[in-house]
Amino acid sequence: QSSCRVRVDGRVADRGYVRHWLQSPQAWAHYDAGRLGTAVPRLNLRDIREFTIDLPDIDTQRRIAVELDAAFACANRLEAEAARARELIDRLEAAILARAFRG
Repeated sequence: QSSCRVRVDGRVADRGYVRHWLQSPQAWAHYDAGRLGTAVPRLNLRDIREFTIDLPDIDTQRRIAVELDAAFACANRLEAEAARARELIDRLEAAILARAFRG
């Protein structure tokens, strides 16, 4: 009841491209326009069926999907490195404070 399946015709659209597009600000604007409810937001199936995506040619879609996958993978690596750096900084601060109070 709270989900629906989106099928992609691989002859017309690249799944990766559609996945990225469905997570884009343009798609979220469409979701927000048709969203019902506040506590548990949802869309009517009718609104979902009327959802349209402008598609460039299939080769362009594939290129865009590959580039976006690479960019998001890089962003995820950077985020993980930043989290490790914050953890090291926290441990360094604790070590400095411990040493300062030991004299």
